[in-house]
Amino acid sequence: TLIFIFKFRESIKLFLENIASIKVGPFEASQRQTKIPEEKIEDQLTENLQEQGITLSQEQVQHLDEVFNNLSKEKETKEQEIANKDQAIKYFAERAELYEFAYLSLYLVFNSKLALLWFYNQISNSSTKENFTSQFILNSQVINPFAEKEAIFNALLVNGLLEQNGILFKTSEKGIRFLKHNKFIV
Repeated sequence: TLIFIFKFRESIKLFLENIASIKVGPFEASQRQTKIPEEKIEDQLTENLQEQGITLSQEQVQHLDEVFNNLSKEKETKEQEIANKDQAIKYFAERAELYEFAYLSLYLVFNSKLALLWFYNQISNSSTKENFTSQFILNSQVINPFAEKEAIFNALLVNGLLEQNGILFKTSEKGIRFLKHNKFIV
């Protein structure tokens, strides 16, 4: 392989210079340039090889063309496999979140969902814990409102529906998706 690369380095260089774009997984790079006609590329390749004292038979040229075509097909196949795997990962992640939200909908009491909505409706979607415990209103049937608010706050925090930023707690991206899932917000 090293000998191949050394012998054909000019040809490989020319090939790489004429690639318009390359894509590997989620990353893509492209360059703007005028495309050299294929006949001119063939002529330049032949000249470069002849300058180095290398002459290829028609059979060898066809074999190299087949190898490059196979590499191109393999690249397309691999890109398709990567795209399929990316779609599968996205599907399973969305499905896992759907199951988690279904569980949280059952696990969290209605007041917890209202508390999450309360955080969402605050300025910058955030508030301090002290402000929450003093300002969030529970119905009068709750025997110990402070303990209930503490439990609600901890449940939201532990399940990642709130995130902490210094002394402020704000609705996390997951919390916003949970509110949308339960149709509290659009």
